[in-house]
Amino acid sequence: MKEYIKFDVAKQAWKSGFDVPQFNAFDPEGKEYNSVGDVDCVRYGSTSNTILRPLQSELQTWLRDIYNIVVLVDINVDSEINYHMFVYKDGYEYSSLFNGNGEQWDTWEKALEEGLLQGLKLI
Repeated sequence: MKEYIKFDVAKQAWKSGFDVPQFNAFDPEGKEYNSVGDVDCVRYGSTSNTILRPLQSELQTWLRDIYNIVVLVDINVDSEINYHMFVYKDGYEYSSLFNGNGEQWDTWEKALEEGLLQGLKLI
């Protein structure tokens, strides 16, 4: 399933320099825009009035290709299905720095979103 990143992750990506052309964006208050229905959406890069909103997979690829930050999600099926995220930069695992209590998420997408946010914070 294609999942767009949430506003807090989009803001962190913007601060980290993410500027890959997109058809979806937020305004500074978090209102969603898309270039199909909203002419205000700047699809060719972030400005002071728009914060780009990529798919999770697009941001995951950008982190890997530009900063060598790899975000992975794994499934845990001990008693119920839960998901863990792992973040690596230059081969070193950083997950335990911000996931020391072994936090788990109920969906793959939520685990990936948290991993993306933490990966962006390593930049």
